[in-house]
Amino acid sequence: MNKNELKQLKLDEEGSISADLFITDCRLSGALGNDDKNAVDMEERNRTSEKRKFRNKRRKHIFKKRQKIYKKRKYLRKKILQCLSQPNQITMSDNQQKEESKQIEMCSTKMQSLTEEQKSIVQQAFEKAEKNPALSFNGEYGCLHSIDILLLKPRRWLNDEIINYYCAMLEKRNKMEINRHKCNIILMNSFFYAKLVVNGYDYAAVSRWTKPAQIKKRGFSGNVKTIFDLDKVIFPINMNNHWFCCCLNIRYKRIEFYNSINFDHSQLYVIFKRYINDEIHDKKLTIKEDWSYYTPTGIPLQDNNCDCGVFTCKFIDWLCDDLVPDFKQKDIYDFRLKIAYEIITDKLL
Repeated sequence: MNKNELKQLKLDEEGSISADLFITDCRLSGALGNDDKNAVDMEERNRTSEKRKFRNKRRKHIFKKRQKIYKKRKYLRKKILQCLSQPNQITMSDNQQKEESKQIEMCSTKMQSLTEEQKSIVQQAFEKAEKNPALSFNGEYGCLHSIDILLLKPRRWLNDEIINYYCAMLEKRNKMEINRHKCNIILMNSFFYAKLVVNGYDYAAVSRWTKPAQIKKRGFSGNVKTIFDLDKVIFPINMNNHWFCCCLNIRYKRIEFYNSINFDHSQLYVIFKRYINDEIHDKKLTIKEDWSYYTPTGIPLQDNNCDCGVFTCKFIDWLCDDLVPDFKQKDIYDFRLKIAYEIITDKLL
């Protein structure tokens, strides 16, 4: 019963009461004849019936409202009892809040610019490299040359030496900082995809990359024997001089692509789905889940033709920390300086 119906019933009841008072006055004054009395009696009966209907409707309406209130109170009582009887749920909520706070802190750290002193170190390295382009730089993760370092200056296309070196730094961070996140990840270098598709498709060319012995060399415990015991396998891809990143998300059974330009990855999806099936067969596993295609919405995009390598490095950086990439083209200049500083000092910030 809505408000309009209630209002109308109230008016009808008021009209009925007024009519009753008028009839009573007429009877007392003797103004009614026999025929009139019969008509009045009939009218009284009709009004009594209408009043009865009104009261019944009102009772039903009140009863329904009380039922709703009772059900709501019952539901709230049940929820309160559940919380009191399962304190672990409250603890989990606290842990989730801590994890969210940790992720926000990580994002904030990733977006911090270099200090003036750090920028000065990078500038000096650039000047030194320009004076002697043939100079080699032997770092912990391999050998780079001055010409490679100079590619981190603005509006220059990154080569595989810089990207693979940076990926090696990220993978070491994943191993060393065990409590940084709860994500077991393997980072492949750019040669993984290049070898996989060198002759159209060649699983044998990369099958040894994920043997149990190779995974153990990466620092994982004996419980991790295949890539399917991990959370993610991440690697950069170069297609027609354009860099982007692929993530085999084992946790969610997705083949994910992070690309700084709009691109159709459907053919690559078929290749990596085939690779996963070959990997299952080669490792003699019985996994039957279907793997979905996934490209995130709102991913950062480039507005030029030279920054794809920097985007790819930062995509991998964020994915290693189990974060959704959240930066813009305007941040790329700072990212270039930051990557240069991290490579020069052999330490991620």
